[in-house]
Amino acid sequence: MAEQTTETLEMANCVEHLDSHCKDITALETAVKDVTPCLEILCPEQYERSDDTQKLSTAYFYKGGQAQWLNFLAETEEKSPFIKRDAYKSLMRLIEEHRQHHRSVSFVNLCHQPGSGGTTLAMQVLWDFKEELRCAVLKDTDAESEDIARQVTKLFNAGGEKNFKTVLLLADNLKHFEKQQQSFLHKIAEKAPSTTTPVVIVLNCKRDAHVKEAGHFGNCVNILAEVSCQEQDMLDEKLDVIKKQHKDHKTFYAFNVMQQNYSSEYIQGVVESVLEQEVLPYSRKTQLFSFLALMNTYSIGSSLQKSDCEAFLGPPDIYGGPPFEDRMKPLSAFLITFRKQEKLVECDHVRLVHHKIAAEFCEKLASKGWTRGKIMKNLLTTFKGKRQSLQEIIREMLQKRLPEARFSMLIESIHQEPGPKCVPILRKAASIFGKDAIISQVLARYYYLRKQNYLLAEKWAKEAKQIDPDNSFVADTLGQVYKKQLKQCGVVPVPQKLELLLELANKAVDAFREEQTLAESEKAEELENNGLRRESSIYNTSGLFGHIQVANKVFEVLTSVHPSEDMKKVLRREIEIRSLTEVDDRTVKILQQYRRLLSRLKDDVERIHEFADHYLTFSKPSILKDDPKHFQEDVSTCFSNYIAYDRVTMEEGCERLRKQLATGTAKINDQVCSTLLKIVWRWVNQIIPQEELKPTLRSLLESEARYKPAELYLLAFLSFWPPDDDKINLNSFVDETERSFQTQYSKYYRSRYIVPLFFLGKGTGVQRMIQKSKIDECLHCPRGQVNEKWRNGEVWRNTQVSALLERVSGVIKNREVFAVYNKKKIKVNPDNPAEVRKPCSITFFLGFNIKGPVAFDIQYVKAHVV
Repeated sequence: MAEQTTETLEMANCVEHLDSHCKDITALETAVKDVTPCLEILCPEQYERSDDTQKLSTAYFYKGGQAQWLNFLAETEEKSPFIKRDAYKSLMRLIEEHRQHHRSVSFVNLCHQPGSGGTTLAMQVLWDFKEELRCAVLKDTDAESEDIARQVTKLFNAGGEKNFKTVLLLADNLKHFEKQQQSFLHKIAEKAPSTTTPVVIVLNCKRDAHVKEAGHFGNCVNILAEVSCQEQDMLDEKLDVIKKQHKDHKTFYAFNVMQQNYSSEYIQGVVESVLEQEVLPYSRKTQLFSFLALMNTYSIGSSLQKSDCEAFLGPPDIYGGPPFEDRMKPLSAFLITFRKQEKLVECDHVRLVHHKIAAEFCEKLASKGWTRGKIMKNLLTTFKGKRQSLQEIIREMLQKRLPEARFSMLIESIHQEPGPKCVPILRKAASIFGKDAIISQVLARYYYLRKQNYLLAEKWAKEAKQIDPDNSFVADTLGQVYKKQLKQCGVVPVPQKLELLLELANKAVDAFREEQTLAESEKAEELENNGLRRESSIYNTSGLFGHIQVANKVFEVLTSVHPSEDMKKVLRREIEIRSLTEVDDRTVKILQQYRRLLSRLKDDVERIHEFADHYLTFSKPSILKDDPKHFQEDVSTCFSNYIAYDRVTMEEGCERLRKQLATGTAKINDQVCSTLLKIVWRWVNQIIPQEELKPTLRSLLESEARYKPAELYLLAFLSFWPPDDDKINLNSFVDETERSFQTQYSKYYRSRYIVPLFFLGKGTGVQRMIQKSKIDECLHCPRGQVNEKWRNGEVWRNTQVSALLERVSGVIKNREVFAVYNKKKIKVNPDNPAEVRKPCSITFFLGFNIKGPVAFDIQYVKAHVV
């Protein structure tokens, strides 16, 4: 209650400062800035400029500094606006489209290669929307999503109910913002007032060196570091203007690189001209410059505090001598100094003017003997024990890798060049950072993937585990070391090799089992590692799939040693090892030695198969991303190797389920759920008649069992929807499904997209339930594009899809969605909570996932307010 009172007073103060029409932007900024510390609100009236400040600001920007609002103000007044990339129109149009939606929150993504002008374009868009929207930049990158949501809502509400205005929020290059998006969306949806005016459009501006194609793709606009013919003409005209106004235009490297269409010849030329002047390769300033070049190549956007740079140069700079910029000449022409906030303290930082210039300096320095490895080793020694932020940058350069890559780009580059190699550098980092699980983990990976030195890989993997014993992701490396060595063994029937192979398999299985135990105990909040906060945003399944791969390898090897059916029967626990015939005594003795391992594999495979069957059916990494195909293939292969296919009939399965529910023996992820899942697919594919299933379902649902699995309720929704039986209370099923999901799956599916399995169609009986795969087929496009159409809602505009599905009538009441059938209201979950705004009659497509019924594509019915 105290919090509500405070917020009410704050908003009252906001309204007090505003006129009734909320037209005074300065008053708005004054009114809300004190209660929105995470946001920098765009307010042009606050910027004062003179000819001198304008000229300095322009030079700073074209040299490589980030654009300031003063730049846009000055160029607008002089009628010489910024050059707008071709993507400008697409971005403006996309934001306009989102303004017409009734969603409280929407996201527009601007992905741009470093140095391509993406941030400037995003700021240009904010500037051009400043009269129509309330524009702001998210300046506190460490803020919690709830704080951001609360402050954005205050900005939207400023001026009172008659003056709501959508906030356009620029989130620029935030590394962790994507993880916060869902939480942010839910918080805004909770706090948003009952109005169809969008509360916030988030312009998520993200640097990505690996953007491959320019253009507009769904909710995303991509920009590459290359210019079109039209852009080139504008840049050439702009260059003529700049030449007239600035004598030092040749040092405007950020502009010149773009104007030269990112020409490698131009970049090489300017770098070579400076390095020819710098004749002292081991001078302090050259060393400092090499650090910055390396950082800006492999940790884009990183910087050093200027005070640290001055301290590295030493006297007389810090005692009143020549300024930093003079001491760094001629290299200072490629440096930018800027203000940056770190832990609520703002101070000067230094970086290079352009990512591509930094990369070229790294190339040229390497050709002169200053390899990346040598620079990195020097950087580690020089800044030993320095600021936490610098240590994080160094860790990022050494360990951050692309999804399909084995190592970071820096490690890969050092691996390919002469001079200090990766191992000495990683070992030095390990000694400097002390107890650091991540560096030890990278060392272990390097030893087993690049050096095939499994002993040292095992040593460093165990070191990492010892440092961070409760982290399943760290524990995974040890299992991967054993698994890799196991795969290298090949298929060899020699007894000595067989013993080694089974010993490795035993170690790998033990390591993966321990990893699975740790994963079970990890919570969603966060993991702690050496002072660094790392979110445990996903459930770690690597140990499960690693375990399966080891089991497959054991099966492959042993069935090669003894190709008869008897070995398969041993692994399936159908016969004892001693029952094997035509196998030499030495081999039998080895198998007996590892009897415990071999006897447990079947149970392990069955347990993991049941988990994976649900995990890969009910969820996937995100709406845009599918699980790798080999996951399902590996699990299916392993299951068929160790377990005869379970051809349980519907009657047998339901009877087994009835007994387990009656005796209270049904357990989470037990065969109960697998049996039910099989029944779901058999019913949908008309293998089980509907009239045979309904009576059994009723008896199961009416049982007094304390626990009923979510699959049972899914089957009930498919069988009894739409409600035409007064004895069936579907509303109670909605609540029970949610509870069952939380008990069974919420821990495992955290951060994953819960896949809709079926949709309500226009048919009758079984025909009315449409599988998602049939909808995907209607889109007639590759898998990646299918996912994008689901994300941006284009799937619902497809005529084949709309002809296939039934739109359901419903209402929104108290921020909850209900389907309405013959005056019966049945609660359903909104797929996008941002679509739930004000009490109103609605229509939507109805889907079903393991959490229950879901409303997709909510449309408001005009003139029907509830």
